Amino acid sequence: MLQGHYQESIALLDADVPLVLRGSDVEAWQHLTQSASYGWLSQFDRARFHLAAAKKIIDSSQQQLLGQLSLRRGSLEFLSGNTEKAYAGYKETRDIAVRSRDPFLESAALGSLGLAATQLEHYDEALDWNKSALELSRATGAINSIARVEGNVGWSYHELGDLPNALEQFQLAEADAQKAGLAADRAYWLLSAGTVEFDLGNFRSSETKISQALDLADRLHDSSTVRECFENLGLVAMQNGQFVLARDRVARARSFDVTNPDPKRVQYEKLLSAQLSFRENKLAAAVGLLTELASDTHAPTSLRWEALATLAQVHAAQHRGALAEQEFSQAIATISRARDSVEREDFRLSFLSSAIRFYDEYISFLLAQNRPLDALKTAPPRKEYLDARKPLVKLVEELVNKRDAGHVYIRRDDFTLAARRKA
Repeated sequence: MLQGHYQESIALLDADVPLVLRGSDVEAWQHLTQSASYGWLSQFDRARFHLAAAKKIIDSSQQQLLGQLSLRRGSLEFLSGNTEKAYAGYKETRDIAVRSRDPFLESAALGSLGLAATQLEHYDEALDWNKSALELSRATGAINSIARVEGNVGWSYHELGDLPNALEQFQLAEADAQKAGLAADRAYWLLSAGTVEFDLGNFRSSETKISQALDLADRLHDSSTVRECFENLGLVAMQNGQFVLARDRVARARSFDVTNPDPKRVQYEKLLSAQLSFRENKLAAAVGLLTELASDTHAPTSLRWEALATLAQVHAAQHRGALAEQEFSQAIATISRARDSVEREDFRLSFLSSAIRFYDEYISFLLAQNRPLDALKTAPPRKEYLDARKPLVKLVEELVNKRDAGHVYIRRDDFTLAARRKA
């Protein structure tokens, strides 16, 4: 199971234990492992059946496994999309681990808390959990935990916009997963590194890493990672102007929803389809998908602001300026609220870097409307933005200083960034 061979794990355990082992820790572990394997395969009813069977044994005579039961319960809630319940379960696991002085269980609980906090968009809290988990894992020499926590730290940095540190952590996680023989984890961290390479504008390296991850995940029958690989390869193809190939890759990703439904993956695939429609000038189709996503309160915040910003660009292309401006404003307001929820100032500055593209698009829109003063007001008063966008800011300032700014021509490609991937 740890190597990602979930079907094989289930097949090996698909037999009753000998009568002499009924009610023992061996039978409890059998059900816990079966529950985890079915959970990773998104077969949640079977996962809950085996978790309940494990609980019955553990409550009766194997209470030393209460921490493992709590951890598996939290993981099943997480995989089912019940992140708040998962977070509470992981906290319970950490408390059990501390009371029983089990550093390995505590490390797993801390890393899981970091993962759940990231999903709940508590980004600086997630990084703190993950760093504590990594420190404890390294102290105990738990190589399995080290690789996974390094990857989780990478995601914390990624969501905060610190791409260089995110890439470093994903590369460490991929190397340590390979050393530990965790093939499924290695495929996922390869994919994750590829997404950061894309965010950094290294498109060839991005496609290479994601293709390697796809090959490995496909051999492991890891449909979840295969699906994400096709999504991100579709994004690369769209960036390269290969729209037919991009649609094919997104369609292949969506085909997995039949056997492994995942609402968040569906949301992201809708965003990709909408962006493709926009690039292909199929504006009505783009508007329908983007409007649905922007109003979906269950969608991740980052996906909603990206949907709003893209919708604004579509309406601008349709010469519906008032509506476009309203949506740009909503996107920026959503970004600002998310940024303000980050408590530490250094993390807030990193978070701003992840949102620069959206400010660029709004400023581009205002300049195209011959409104350089409004554009200057829109740019966030942060050194990082000014440093990253000196040519654009200088242009805006020059236009503000001119009395006649009536004929403004802006080439967006001069200052916009590549689209960011969001899972």
